[in-house]
Amino acid sequence: MDIGSLKSRILHGTRFPTIFKSEYLEEAFAFRPHDDDIVLRTYPKCGTNWVKHIILHLLDHENFDGDIAKAQEACPFLEKSGTKGLKPGSLFMTHLPFNVDTFNPNAKYVIVLRNPRDVAVSFYHFSTRIATASGDFPKGIYWFPRFAELFLKGEIWYGDYMEYHGDMLEGLKKYGRPENILFVVYEKMKNHPREEIKRIAEFIGGKAADSIKDEKILSMILERTSVEFMKERADKLSRQNPDESDEPRRGTQAVQFVRKGVVGDHVNYFTPEIHKAFDDYIASDPRNKEIMDRFEA
Repeated sequence: MDIGSLKSRILHGTRFPTIFKSEYLEEAFAFRPHDDDIVLRTYPKCGTNWVKHIILHLLDHENFDGDIAKAQEACPFLEKSGTKGLKPGSLFMTHLPFNVDTFNPNAKYVIVLRNPRDVAVSFYHFSTRIATASGDFPKGIYWFPRFAELFLKGEIWYGDYMEYHGDMLEGLKKYGRPENILFVVYEKMKNHPREEIKRIAEFIGGKAADSIKDEKILSMILERTSVEFMKERADKLSRQNPDESDEPRRGTQAVQFVRKGVVGDHVNYFTPEIHKAFDDYIASDPRNKEIMDRFEA
């Protein structure tokens, strides 16, 4: 089968899966966070759900047990659920690009970054699951070389990876307050989870910062935010209710949001030609160096 492109809904110049409702997308685009909100803002497949679960444990470790359905309610995904009902002091996640008109420097922003090579592989699997669930692609199809082309052209959901992050970094430098912005790097989370969880807790402050002073609580959070624990929870939810998922889906096939959780998986997919194409892509703009430098452990 010849895969030309991913079916998309284009709104305000950004591509989205067609299963997202225009009403909710418009709400998400227009929403300006409250001063005391915590905004988890990432490009897709950079570790959004991982960091979300860490934050939820830090905010309410007594009651939050890692349940996927509870996580969806406690940290809504704006493009999927809209903004109605969000009150001051909310925690929510979004993949929308930086927009100065709705940026609030008084809110806290957690920005998660991940090496674009591994993002491409994770995004490929995610996109394939959605496309096969909706009937757009046949089950079992392998089309990574074509997806890599689309990724490098920015012709995928949410657009060009480097442009997305370059615009965000420039916007945050110009309009943001350093004390209200935290960059979390996926690769550093994998290599130093204890230190990174502490860093997130100290950024959030209050109860979150106090809780990690207790070694038992910190160890519990480390265990409950491990790939193995989260994958088991996601698989359990999928078995119990196949229509539930932490990511968009259609029909009865749940979209798995915890796949491998590893660093460097792209080596299992990249041909020499794809490696070179990504190297050229990264080298094409001088500002990309600042993004790539953040992945050094």
